[in-house]
Amino acid sequence: MPVMADIIERLLSFHSRLLLSIHGIAESDLKRPERAEAWSVAEVIAHLGDVELLTSVRLRMMVAEDAPRLPGFSQNLWVARLHRQEPLAELLEQFWGARRNNVRLYESLSSEQRMRTGEHPSRGIMTVDELTSFINEHQERHLGQIERIKTTLGLMSADVTDVTGVRAAIASQSEFRSPGPGVRIHDLWQSGVRRALQVEIDAGARWPGVDYHVPGPEEVYVVAGDFNDGAGRYQAGTFLHHPAGSSHSPWSDQGCILFVYYPEG
Repeated sequence: MPVMADIIERLLSFHSRLLLSIHGIAESDLKRPERAEAWSVAEVIAHLGDVELLTSVRLRMMVAEDAPRLPGFSQNLWVARLHRQEPLAELLEQFWGARRNNVRLYESLSSEQRMRTGEHPSRGIMTVDELTSFINEHQERHLGQIERIKTTLGLMSADVTDVTGVRAAIASQSEFRSPGPGVRIHDLWQSGVRRALQVEIDAGARWPGVDYHVPGPEEVYVVAGDFNDGAGRYQAGTFLHHPAGSSHSPWSDQGCILFVYYPEG
């Protein structure tokens, strides 16, 4: 039986293994069902995300409550009614976001907390460790299902480069918006809440008012010039992470060009 450290490693590596298993396969093919009334690869991924979301609730109930009865769900109805129209990228993001949070929670628990129990609707009394081990078995079973669907449909992951979905933007060729004198923002890319910008601040110009980093963090790379966020003056080649909830009113003495990324909006 694998030790828990090995199981956690498999939980963390699963997203990469999942992506490699579908590398280079068209999204339209990934949405083809294996047969009538059967799931597609995309629906298997949707199910994995649903289970990970449910696991978030189950883990927290087991840690916070005494021997709770854990909730169940109708997996086919969830897939059919919640995910039919969702893009593959969103399904993958839903799974991976929940998985990271669940692993972080598990790793924060003491050995005593990992022995806390709950009553699974089909598997009976389980400890936190046993539930985590079950999730590992569950993911591997469904990865095998994905390989079976690929075989049935004649699909193969590609061992050549795949640039599907790549987007390019040239700031100098895009329109800009200006929140204040001497400040220009070029929108380079956006997907859901995630977005990438090029920000230009002229010499002596300052961001108008306070720039609040909500709801997520702000990542800044100084491409050229100098950038001052109030905590320090940074030259070209500097990367800055401003955590969610922080704020600044930046300026530039000599002028600067910044690449700015918002991973969470």
